[in-house]
Amino acid sequence: MDDFGSGYSSLNVLADYPFSALKLDYDLIKDIVCDNKKKFIAKTAIRMAHLLKIDVVAEGVENRQQYDLLHYMGCTMVQGFWISKPLPLHEFIGFIKKGVRFPGSAAGQIHMMFVDHLLWYRDFVYYAMSRSKKTNDNFSPRPITSHRQCRVGEWFYNEGKKLLAKSLSSQSLEEIEKIHSNIHDESLRLTEILDENCEVMHNQAHILDDFNRLHHRLIHKLQDCENSLVYDYVTA
Repeated sequence: MDDFGSGYSSLNVLADYPFSALKLDYDLIKDIVCDNKKKFIAKTAIRMAHLLKIDVVAEGVENRQQYDLLHYMGCTMVQGFWISKPLPLHEFIGFIKKGVRFPGSAAGQIHMMFVDHLLWYRDFVYYAMSRSKKTNDNFSPRPITSHRQCRVGEWFYNEGKKLLAKSLSSQSLEEIEKIHSNIHDESLRLTEILDENCEVMHNQAHILDDFNRLHHRLIHKLQDCENSLVYDYVTA
């Protein structure tokens, strides 16, 4: 979808057709550094595209400040004069052959993981509490327990692991993967307990305490990695 944020590029159109990418309009991008409302809209659009599992491209990027901010928001594809002015074919081929590399950081992707798993954890706890009270709440469907099929795992094992390996140490990457896997193993165990006897969870709410601490470990690890990447990027 081209020029998202203007004209006929509305949310309804986005819902009605199987778009594979969302292109943020120049009028939105040009002011994101100084206009907090447009900054919030861009950040929300990037987040929405991530949840819809479609690519997002920012057009009209004209300076390093816009580029850095978009990158930090989780947008990994941009176009604009800061990258290159429009080129005739032979100059474009020469540009590609030069193998020009632009500054980048995986901090935006780490932040997406952070938010994704916070949402998953919230849904799981709500589900567990609802089941323990024997409610039939439509807002608490059974959450995904496989560490490879949740939103984080799906991205991590398809492309994220290779991407993060360029920025994180193997030790940090292994720790994130292990904690994430353990969280889902524990969620499966808790789900089985709920299926067998909801009263156990109702009478012993402390069963969720260890699960909560495990999730905090993942969140703290992701925060540490994000902060480290941001520091490295801005001091480079």
